[in-house]
This record gives sequence, C-alpha cells and structure tokens, in this order.
Amino acid sequence: MKKQIFILIGFLAIISTTNVLAESKAMTYQDCILEVTRDGFFQSRRDVGRIKELCEERFPDTAPVMLGDKLNNEALDKIEIYTNRTDKGEINGTVYNGNSYLIVTRLDLLITPKTKKGSVEDFFDSEDFELNLKVKPYATESFTIEPEKTNIDGQFSWKLIRAWGY
Repeated sequence: MKKQIFILIGFLAIISTTNVLAESKAMTYQDCILEVTRDGFFQSRRDVGRIKELCEERFPDTAPVMLGDKLNNEALDKIEIYTNRTDKGEINGTVYNGNSYLIVTRLDLLITPKTKKGSVEDFFDSEDFELNLKVKPYATESFTIEPEKTNIDGQFSWKLIRAWGY
C-alpha cells in the first residue's frame, strides 16, 4: 500500500511539473530547472531526471551536454556501432544504444588502418576519436568524422574503448 501511495505521489508530481512547465515563463533550460526546483515539484531522483528531460525538450538549444559517468563493460556491450567510408573520405557511423536506462553522451573510438593485404597495421598508426553525442535508450544517433580530422585512408577497423553516460 505504501509503495502505491509513493508511486501515485510521484506521478502527481510529474503531472504538476508538466503543468508548471506549460505555464512557465522560463526562456532557457537553466531558468526552467530553477523555476521547477524552486517550487519543490520533485520527490525522488527519478522525478529530477524527468524534470531535466522535460526542460531539455522545451529548450534543446540551451540544455547542457552532460558527460555523466564512465560506463562499465556490461553497458559497453549493449552499444553497437556501424561505420563506413564515403567517397569524400568521411567516416560515417551509426550508434545504437541497447541500454534500457542509460543515455550515452560520449564514445571514445580507436580507429586503425588496414594494410592492402587486409590485416590491421601497427597499433601506433591508430587514432583515438572522441565523439560527443546523445543517444537515448534503444535509439540510434549518426556521426561523421571529417577526413581532415584523420590521417587514415582507405579501409579501417575500429574499437570502442570507453563510453560515458547517465
């Protein structure tokens, strides 16, 4: 019974927050957060996350990109990356976040050139790339690495080294 009451209170807080945001005079993400938190419309950590999400949706241009925490191996295993090279030399890719509760905010990739024989060249020819993005749970996001940012021509392999999220 207590659990049901807490769930109901949390649900009502979110509805109240949504109504407050609809009537809000906030002009930026920061104003939105301040207005809602000042009025005390959150009961739990989950409510705070929902408030941040609502403010981000309303003010996407002024919302900060949060790096979050370094993800563990279990979370890394649920991230899939598909890449290809365009005629212009760009490396295009798509990231799929298979985590049910984490938003991925940054990926560190190690890209290594392949020799003409198809084998991977020396590790010292590899390049580390930092991709800042925002991939919600069970969603995809595209990225492009411009040819000016890499010395790697032709075929390549890549490895996900680290990722961050919240």
